[in-house]
Amino acid sequence: MSFSERRNTTRWIIVFISFLIITLILWNTYTFFQIFKNEERLKMNLWANAQKTLINADENTDLDLPLDILNNNTSVPVMLTMYDKVISSVNVPEEILADKKNHSRI
Repeated sequence: MSFSERRNTTRWIIVFISFLIITLILWNTYTFFQIFKNEERLKMNLWANAQKTLINADENTDLDLPLDILNNNTSVPVMLTMYDKVISSVNVPEEILADKKNHSRI
């Protein structure tokens, strides 16, 4: 009888520890993605502000920092278009550039 009771208790302890481990893994994953999301949002805001500064620049505006931000872009896909023609692109896969049907959706 005592062997059966110990076995039952051991099973519940294993179930509880497994549940605790899974909960910790999910919590850490959620925390990581929240941090990642916030960092990406900050990077995009910085990139957008650099773009606005460059567009609204006059002769007296210092463009060193915005140009550094835009030129060091390694992750944001950018396409410069004029009259439905792609003039230049950065970080855009060649398959997308070669497919003429996608240009109307971009």
